[in-house]
Amino acid sequence: MNAIEPAGADPDDFEGRAIVIPKKRMKDRLKDQREAEGVDRGYLDSFWDMNAPGYEWVLLLFGMVCCAMLHLTPVLQSSMAVPLTGAMAFLCYLSPLSAFFFLGCNQFLPYMDGAALNPAQIGSMVWLPAALVRYRKVDLKGFRHFVWMVPWLGWHSLMMGENLLAYDSEYLKAFAYAVIGLQMANEAKGRYLLCIVGLVCGTLMVGFAYWGLNLGLPVQVNDWGQDREGFQRMGSVRADAVMVWPALLIGFAGILGIAGSFGTSFARRMPPWWLVPAVLAAGFVTLPPLAATMTHGAFAGLGIIVVVFLAAMYSPVRNKGVDNSAFRSRMNALILLLAVGAVVMYAVDAFGMRSRAEALSNHFEHQSGEMGAAASRTDVWNDAIDTIMRYPLTGYKFVGGKENITSHYAADGFYLAHSVFLDYGRYGGIPGLVFVTMFLFAPAWKLWRHPNRMQFTAFFMVFVAVFTFWMVLSFQFYKTVWSFWALMMVASDMPSEKKVTLGDAEAEAEAEAKAKAKAEAEAKAKAEAEGKGKEGELRGLAAV
Repeated sequence: MNAIEPAGADPDDFEGRAIVIPKKRMKDRLKDQREAEGVDRGYLDSFWDMNAPGYEWVLLLFGMVCCAMLHLTPVLQSSMAVPLTGAMAFLCYLSPLSAFFFLGCNQFLPYMDGAALNPAQIGSMVWLPAALVRYRKVDLKGFRHFVWMVPWLGWHSLMMGENLLAYDSEYLKAFAYAVIGLQMANEAKGRYLLCIVGLVCGTLMVGFAYWGLNLGLPVQVNDWGQDREGFQRMGSVRADAVMVWPALLIGFAGILGIAGSFGTSFARRMPPWWLVPAVLAAGFVTLPPLAATMTHGAFAGLGIIVVVFLAAMYSPVRNKGVDNSAFRSRMNALILLLAVGAVVMYAVDAFGMRSRAEALSNHFEHQSGEMGAAASRTDVWNDAIDTIMRYPLTGYKFVGGKENITSHYAADGFYLAHSVFLDYGRYGGIPGLVFVTMFLFAPAWKLWRHPNRMQFTAFFMVFVAVFTFWMVLSFQFYKTVWSFWALMMVASDMPSEKKVTLGDAEAEAEAEAKAKAKAEAEAKAKAEAEGKGKEGELRGLAAV
């Protein structure tokens, strides 16, 4: 039988327990139940609602077209680039779906050299007018979660003597995008998976430069940085290779996570028809540009994401979450297709994937032989750890200390640790490292404690991608991360429902049946007793 196991498919009969019913019957019964209640099921249903109104999909498509146009050199160097960026940002903010698309792509959206404003600045400027025009208000419910920023940013400001509220502060700009993410998440009214769809589409647009170049379009791809065994590291138009791969990993992890969420028994709706093709398409458009970045982090991060996803889907310790058998079979086929596709592309050296991977492997072996297992990261990590050990409480600057720089950055007198966590350990000692870790992990910890944690698989997958590149890069101002952080916090406030298995349902039904039978027996006995009493009275009257 073509069936799935939704949680809470028929609240009138089973109060949220998992049952097995045909797909069509499930849809009809859900519709009848809602009509009978006359009320919206609220966020528990909205979370799984992927049927956005048509205008939201039109706005998303408009944003994607604008993003693609801005990658084209004739458009980018014309007078229409800035107005087009402003119009794109304004219109994207008119719906949560397209808003998170813009929040996903604004970090690397191209702009002309010497432009007075970059896309991220334009996006922060047009957000408030767009919110007031579209929503008539600014909804910042859940702002209390921002208290998790206070220990980290407060300690950093104190130790480094840095004014984080200055108008040109990168912290202030990143905070602004956290506020925008909070407001747009609230406007989503529980449709948080749809927000992840927008975010995924936005981050994956970073690969347009690579594909546009291969298709012969007028795109000038950034190739900053050293080559790898004769291969140039390819980035995007405004971003180098090191900045491109985090966006690609976030996008691919997000679409995998969405599919994984619908593979759980918590899913209250059937997955959209386009989900499986979208995962396959995301895999195809991600792998070649990811290989073209020629970075160790890109390949390592992809491996981590795949391992985490497989562990989440097939681990025996899964909190009874991944047991939607019907969609699970499609997931198995999807994973097999992705694996076969990747092997075939590698075997035939499609888009130079095998050649680049082998060149990077040779480059890594050469570097690791000289610098250690982490290759180019080892020297700066050693210097950062040395600084933390020498200034464990305050960091080096607060006490006027100096760092011992043994890496190739010694001539510059300053370096980045290629790790957000180690950087803040240098700046604020061990407390600084702990506080920034608390900030990043706070929403993931809250979601993990949620009774329905497995339904947030998409959020956990994106978080793994974010954590991976924060471990090996110093990109704490990646605006997409701050917006996603706020979205996770809002999602953590979702109400939960009791997860009841089919066995529990049968036990409860049996108990209810016994109680009903007992009540009927008692009522029957009482009726018989009353009948006998009346019969005795009649006999007495007759005798008189």
